[in-house]
Amino acid sequence: MAKIHSENILYNVLRFPVDACTRRMFRKMRTSGKSNLPKDGVLILTPNHCNTLLDALVVLQCSRRPTAFGSRADIFRNPKIAALLNWLRMVPMARFRDGLSEVKKDFAVFDEAAECAIAGVPFCIFPEGKHTPGYEVQPIKSGVFRIVEAAQEKTDKKVYIVPIGLSYSDFYRPKPDIYIRYGKPIPAEEIMSLPPKDRSEKLHDAIQELVIQPEPDKNYLIPTVLKWLLSIVFSPVILAAILLSCPIWIASESIVRFKVKDKAWSNTVRYACRLIGTILLTIIYGVLGFIFLPWWGAVALILFFWGAPNLFYQIFR
Repeated sequence: MAKIHSENILYNVLRFPVDACTRRMFRKMRTSGKSNLPKDGVLILTPNHCNTLLDALVVLQCSRRPTAFGSRADIFRNPKIAALLNWLRMVPMARFRDGLSEVKKDFAVFDEAAECAIAGVPFCIFPEGKHTPGYEVQPIKSGVFRIVEAAQEKTDKKVYIVPIGLSYSDFYRPKPDIYIRYGKPIPAEEIMSLPPKDRSEKLHDAIQELVIQPEPDKNYLIPTVLKWLLSIVFSPVILAAILLSCPIWIASESIVRFKVKDKAWSNTVRYACRLIGTILLTIIYGVLGFIFLPWWGAVALILFFWGAPNLFYQIFR
């Protein structure tokens, strides 16, 4: 089986639509401190975990370089799914509630994660070990430090832990704002020289400093009035956007409302529906367009459709 850091042309190609869909999930995406990312050395990325799979997709935006991730071990139980996740540069990390036999497998995963980071592919681990919607960082688990130890044993390169703060303006509604803040890298020898409790607290505090609670827009009345005035003026365009986008909206909101028990997964479901729906509807609208319209009309239809969901959610957010 290929290593998670192995070069993969198809993966690199698919990054373009995945990244585009990720950026369009947000009203605003603000990034700061990106210059703190070391240009060389071994990078272990440690963001807070507050919005399920969307957190990993957001972290991918830090660089066009590939990034590997640690994820919940229980989703790897199906061999076919496990193979797909491994291809997506994800490795299983067990928690104590998964059982001691599963936790023992983590030692091999720590080595694989370390080798990945040493090979130049940053490894991202959510050190809290679970997702918790909100702005309070949960206690740090020991897994991240096991990976750092493994990396130190395998290379003479400088090893860094990079704290990252992810702050969403809303965890449940569509089109939130997202703030991505990169902290100063922590040299491995500095944090590993501390007792286990102190190193966990140091990393916890470094991440917590980067997590902010976004303030709501204060001057919302004028933009709201202006938005609705523009909606009236451009009502034919908006109506077309609604008609083209409604299959994606109906599918995603139906699943969120009736199927999703943990509402923290709401925007992850919306993302999946939007990515898959955009691909399928592009094919359908493209075929229909080239049958019933001139070629330039079909191209215009496809281009308009690609922007239609964004316009739809922006108006009715």
